[in-house]
Amino acid sequence: MNEDLIRQVKMWMVEEKADLIFSYLSGELIESETLQTIRNHGVPLINLTLNDKEHFVGTIKRGLALGARDICRFF
Repeated sequence: MNEDLIRQVKMWMVEEKADLIFSYLSGELIESETLQTIRNHGVPLINLTLNDKEHFVGTIKRGLALGARDICRFF
């Protein structure tokens, strides 16, 4: 998913620069490096994270939270 998302964002930027990117992502779906690459395009990122009260951290895998904790700094 991460490589596909980077390709898609690059395509959007070539065709017509986006005003913002709105997403529904968690640490289970996206890597921090992917979000940093997307941010390098200079487009604001907005992420919808529901039920954060119970799942902000979520399960820990390989030292990373599967919730929003480790990715929220990119939005």
